[in-house]
Amino acid sequence: MGSTRAALENEFNQIRKEIFRTTQGWAMRYWLELDLTVAQLKTLMVLKDEGPSTIGHVAEILGITLPTASHLVDKLVHSGHVERADDPEDRRRAVTRPSARGEELPNR
Repeated sequence: MGSTRAALENEFNQIRKEIFRTTQGWAMRYWLELDLTVAQLKTLMVLKDEGPSTIGHVAEILGITLPTASHLVDKLVHSGHVERADDPEDRRRAVTRPSARGEELPNR
């Protein structure tokens, strides 16, 4: 019984390692093809977690300046990961939220 269990555990570990190698290679290729900075990814994660947010709120959560947050959001809008719209309560402000593409990114 003990040797059978050991053989099964060994086989399981070999299969687990192969699955990890296969999926790691796919994930690595995907992340290397992604043209976003770490700061942009953090911004996207904040928007996904917080929901529709103003640039000021994004800056506050990330602990960065308003111009820096605005620049990061602009880059994400340009790449199609974020949408920007006028704030219905104050047209001087913009509200940002992940686009369908931005919502999908963390799941990949």
